[in-house]
Amino acid sequence: MNELFEKWLYKAGLLIGAGVILLLCIIKVLHIDILHIIRCSFHALTGLYCPGCGGTRAVVYLFKGDILRSFRFHPFVLYCICFYILFMVKGTWAYIFNQNKGYMKFLANHSNVVLVDINKNLGEVLQTMAKVLKEGKNIVIFPEGARTRDGELQEFKKTFAILSKELNIPVVPFGIRGAYESMPYGSSFPKSSPIDIKFFDEIEPEELTIDEIVQEARKEINDWLKED
Repeated sequence: MNELFEKWLYKAGLLIGAGVILLLCIIKVLHIDILHIIRCSFHALTGLYCPGCGGTRAVVYLFKGDILRSFRFHPFVLYCICFYILFMVKGTWAYIFNQNKGYMKFLANHSNVVLVDINKNLGEVLQTMAKVLKEGKNIVIFPEGARTRDGELQEFKKTFAILSKELNIPVVPFGIRGAYESMPYGSSFPKSSPIDIKFFDEIEPEELTIDEIVQEARKEINDWLKED
């Protein structure tokens, strides 16, 4: 689905949802019997049932919590409601966790966090982080790019080494031991477990290549993790 169309559809869904809630509040407060107000014009004129007949009653009974009766009057209504809910949940989830908006951006703007998307243009990512470094600030980068699935140290992305080499700034490797045991991949909540953090000596980039910076940083951390 086209991204622009999907955004428009999501906004329309919000308006529809708000309209339905408002209508239900009005019906509840004024004690309106909607079943006796809304009639099928096609049935009134021809005496025949159209494909939409029963839809209003299906909606009313659905909001009353009588799902079975709603389904009996018009099953398509229930299908549409389920699709609408799934679509809106998906859209809301995408909005919340989109790096350019939602609460993720709010948290980033009010804390020392730089949001980047490594799946997009790497040049933009590097420029964003380089700007922060040139301001004399430090950046913490987790070069694995994701949580380990098996407790083993994963391969490092080269982003931190590129920045170090291009800007001629040292890298200070650090390792975290015990995080996987505390919260293995797939867990919803951490459990009580000791966690150790160790900072290593700086790695100066002048005499090293980008690959050598990556290898040296990973080796120091991995050797420490393997210690008994």
